[in-house]
Amino acid sequence: MSADRVPPARTATPPEPIVYLRRPGILVTSRQILVGPYRYQVCQLADLMRARGSTHPGALVGLVIAAAEVPLVALLIGLVNAPAAWLFAPPALLIPCLVGLVCLRRWPAPYELLARYRGGEVILFATRDQLEFGQVARAVRRAVEATPGGDTRP
Repeated sequence: MSADRVPPARTATPPEPIVYLRRPGILVTSRQILVGPYRYQVCQLADLMRARGSTHPGALVGLVIAAAEVPLVALLIGLVNAPAAWLFAPPALLIPCLVGLVCLRRWPAPYELLARYRGGEVILFATRDQLEFGQVARAVRRAVEATPGGDTRP
């Protein structure tokens, strides 16, 4: 065989990454996850978990104030026993409850996608939007499952 007939050596080019999700500020591919300024290698992710973040402080404060006011209002009504006390009791109890409900409704606890990454637990993504969270969590799960040895379910 002469040198003219030897086929040139082929260099193996790595396959292009598969894009699972592309949104402003979020990119999930078969190789990496980019969320804002943070970058995570998919092959180093393990133990995907879903969680809910903490409740808004206004909701907790409203609940605590309403619970603390119940004995005070009962004591006031028992001591004064006047019609004016009965007029002020319901608003005194309802206002903190309404503040707590408004805080819960307006600022619900965020949805969080957590994982082990390089030995530590990180929050990969967090949002208050349930639909967006579902899309990102599904894309990350698909990316992790597509990697060799990836068998993690959030």
